[in-house]
Amino acid sequence: MTAHRQTEAARSGRVLKLRYVMDPLCGWCYGGSAAITALHECHRARVDFDLLPGGMWAGAAAKRQTPALARLIRGHDEQVRAATGMEFGAAYFASLGDASRLLDSEPPSRAIVTARHLAPARQFAFAAAVQAARFRDGRDLNDEGTYRAVCAGLGMDAEVFMRAYASAEMRRATQAVFAEAARYARAYPTLVAERDGEWQGVAEGYEPRETVAAQLDRLLENA
Repeated sequence: MTAHRQTEAARSGRVLKLRYVMDPLCGWCYGGSAAITALHECHRARVDFDLLPGGMWAGAAAKRQTPALARLIRGHDEQVRAATGMEFGAAYFASLGDASRLLDSEPPSRAIVTARHLAPARQFAFAAAVQAARFRDGRDLNDEGTYRAVCAGLGMDAEVFMRAYASAEMRRATQAVFAEAARYARAYPTLVAERDGEWQGVAEGYEPRETVAAQLDRLLENA
């Protein structure tokens, strides 16, 4: 399976690159998802954007959603909602009572990596939809039906997507993205910029859209 991932910015010869490191189970990443998606839509013709899921709770770090962990998550999410204004749905808070649910970053990260390969222009919208499926709608991100629904909502071919998602290639690619993300980030979310081989931090942890947009504008002024 070979995917054409050349971005609009790359085709135009732009040199500014932005790497957004996040995790689909990170509440602060959900809180900032609308802002980063909007920035991508606004600037993708001038900036080479890429989205890197970091694997926060993947592999041996995956966690069972115990009552104690659910209480911790709920309190954390109330802080995110107050700071960002993002909606956390009633269905989501109800889902925190499911102690059988496994919080594993690998399946949703692999879904995002699959979207990066199949439809790179939609990677930010896809990631935001995956996060909304959990934090707004209470969907299980281990359930393949969640990704079929996301594909339907974005007008993507679910059968093509699911074949790629289930492939060994996408499993390997996801692990490679985890390794790449670890080069850039110590916290989620993190945004880093690169020009001519030199990297600089734009935001580490959640920052309001206005703050990130102003920083991005300054970078583009110097491009």
